[in-house]
Amino acid sequence: MAAFGVGPTTRLAVAVSGGADSLALADLARKWSEKARRADEPQSRSSRSSHTDFSDGFESRHHAGDSVEQFFIRVSRGSGLEGLAGIPSSRVLADGLKTIRPLLTATKNELSHHCTTQGITWVDDPTNANLSFARNHIRHLLKAAARNTLEDDVQSIVAACAAATSTMQSQVKPSSTVP
Repeated sequence: MAAFGVGPTTRLAVAVSGGADSLALADLARKWSEKARRADEPQSRSSRSSHTDFSDGFESRHHAGDSVEQFFIRVSRGSGLEGLAGIPSSRVLADGLKTIRPLLTATKNELSHHCTTQGITWVDDPTNANLSFARNHIRHLLKAAARNTLEDDVQSIVAACAAATSTMQSQVKPSSTVP
């Protein structure tokens, strides 16, 4: 979590829908929080953050499959390089709230396995079967095309697009005058 700028006193909310991915995130976030608190024991109790005050940011359950699906949605809509860079692992919203997505490298199968081994029961959203939604249609096509094989390949493409976008943004210098 340190890679996301999250420390022992950072206050986070976890977005939970009841699906395997969000419940795995909630469980992993709880375990990380407990571990961070144990490591933070020397601090006084008054300096620790409240469990009910989530003003620093929140965690989202997006995983590797979501990033692959987003890539294909953006390709189908003619997105440029920045759009093909995938779901960002973190970003700061206009109001200063930080969103982090620590599971972007985890697969749906890994998250379901985590829930199963931890005895966590999840709910499958019946609307995920509705192929009139672009994301569900793409998910269905990817399952038919050996999703796990494609995920690694598309993740590499997304990472390359993200790196190229970052390089381009660092090369662009703001102009102080407009011709």
